[in-house]
Amino acid sequence: MVRSFIFVGDAKKSGVSIYHAGTTYLDEDMFWMDGGRVLTIVGEGATAKDARVHAYEAVAHLSGTLNMAGVPAWRCRIDIALYAR
Repeated sequence: MVRSFIFVGDAKKSGVSIYHAGTTYLDEDMFWMDGGRVLTIVGEGATAKDARVHAYEAVAHLSGTLNMAGVPAWRCRIDIALYAR
């Protein structure tokens, strides 16, 4: 099994909580991913739409291992709370 890491340091900001599971904690900013859905990023806001914006702004700052094609070895769903009002 190839293990990948994800760096969350720049994603941490006010109004966003980051939870991890299926990971090995390396330090406050980096985790080894062991497969599955490993991060949950929760945004806060006055409306559900604002909270979604904050969460996906944090996602944009994640970085980590690249695969052989040079793209991130991790994926993110973009449909969560898509229809929130």
